Amino acid sequence: MKVVMTLLVRDSEDILRENLEYHFSQGVDFVIATEHRSCDLSPEILRSYEKEGKLEMIHERDDDISDSAKWVTRMSQLASTKHGADWVINNDTDEFWWPESGTIKDVLSQVPLRVGVVKYPREQFVLRPQTNNSPFWECMTVRQSQPTNALGSPLPGKSCHRGSPSVLVTSGNHDATIDVGDKIEAQAIQILHFPWRSWKQFSGKMQLLAALPIIPWPTWKAMDARGRETSFESYYNDLLVTEERLSKGLKSGELLKDFRFRDYMQNLNL
Repeated sequence: MKVVMTLLVRDSEDILRENLEYHFSQGVDFVIATEHRSCDLSPEILRSYEKEGKLEMIHERDDDISDSAKWVTRMSQLASTKHGADWVINNDTDEFWWPESGTIKDVLSQVPLRVGVVKYPREQFVLRPQTNNSPFWECMTVRQSQPTNALGSPLPGKSCHRGSPSVLVTSGNHDATIDVGDKIEAQAIQILHFPWRSWKQFSGKMQLLAALPIIPWPTWKAMDARGRETSFESYYNDLLVTEERLSKGLKSGELLKDFRFRDYMQNLNL
């Protein structure tokens, strides 16, 4: 069985290599990445994997991010027609697909043949203070017990699907439509989400939102509005879970400690 992952990449140098190495270790065989107008080292990182034959990179220069579902659909179709994918994971650089047991490939190999699309839930990790320029996974060991998005709504899951040349992927990778099979929701994989990781990453994302002529998604609109209402610094500090906030959140049950991803990444020895 062949598993192909698609990836949208923009200014993700702080997390990109970890994302790729983690998913390769979990049974992903190949990656198709669309690099979108990055100004950091993301293209060079992708190019290094492309030289190794592990990845195909597509450069997208259209600045209309509302077309991103089309970009993912293009990658998903290529995964089937060009790379012979049996399963396709449509991913973002800040998400890590965590199987309850075995590997991602093990879990997908056990999906009933009648099923064509599976949606898995997401868990959201919170921003924590960094020390000594450590990688994000060293300090981000706390997650929300009830994950929510920027609108305060429950965090929606993400879908993967069997390889299909006619697949259509919705915005945000929340759903996919293929010509065969049922759609189900399952719990055998949790998608670990690390949206905010450092001041550099946060401020870069907020500057991008502020520069966009049109913001197509409600969650991004809410983040942009929050940044304009106060300041980037104030918004960042509200997201940052200090030791005092952590203690209160653990007592109330709002926050949970979770070391599984940190421990896994330490064993990868990147």
